[in-house]
Amino acid sequence: MSRLLHVSSSPRRGESESLALAEVFLDAYTAKHPEVEVERLDLWQANLPAFGFDSASAKMAVFGGGEPAGNDQVSAWEQARAIASLQRMPTCSACPCGTPAFPTSSSNGSTSSPSPAGRSDSIRRPATPA
Repeated sequence: MSRLLHVSSSPRRGESESLALAEVFLDAYTAKHPEVEVERLDLWQANLPAFGFDSASAKMAVFGGGEPAGNDQVSAWEQARAIASLQRMPTCSACPCGTPAFPTSSSNGSTSSPSPAGRSDSIRRPATPA
C-alpha cells in the first residue's frame, strides 16, 4: 500500500486557504488512488524540538554526506531523528506539504491570496490602515 505524508505548516487551521487547497488535492488524489493511505503531520500540533544553529549545522553535515560534529550537534540530530514523523517519512511514497500562502499587496492597497479551490480568481481584502 502506498502512503502519503501530508505536512501542514499553517497555524490558521480551518481558516487556512493553503490547507483547503491541500485538502482539495488530497481528496482528488485519494479518489483516483483509493489504495493510498494518507498520514497527516500538523507542525503546529507536533511536539518538535527547537531548531537552532546546532540543529542546522548537524542537518547540513548529514545532508552533505558527513556526520554531526561535537556533542551539541550530535544531540540536536538525535532529537530530530527521534521525531516519529521523520522516521516514517522514508516509508512514504510522497510528501505533499501545505505551506501558508501569505497575502500580497497591490498598488491600490488591497491584498489578495490564492483561492482555496485552485481557481484563478483571488480573494480581495481591503488593506489595513497603518
